Amino acid sequence: QGRFYYLDNDSNQIFIEEHRKYQWDEKTLQSDDPKVIKIDDHTVDSFKYLCIDNEVAFGLKWGR
Repeated sequence: QGRFYYLDNDSNQIFIEEHRKYQWDEKTLQSDDPKVIKIDDHTVDSFKYLCIDNEVAFGLKWGR
């Protein structure tokens, strides 16, 4: 279904806030190498690695 659910509780506030603030650098969006603004993105990176490392277990399919 392509959905991810999280609990909106006190323990997850950092995760939620960092995902809300996650941004791409607009100057690089039209290039062959778009860049993320690397500020307060630790939980975003951790979640990305969790998904990549468990792609098969989670039944994920990436648009490659």
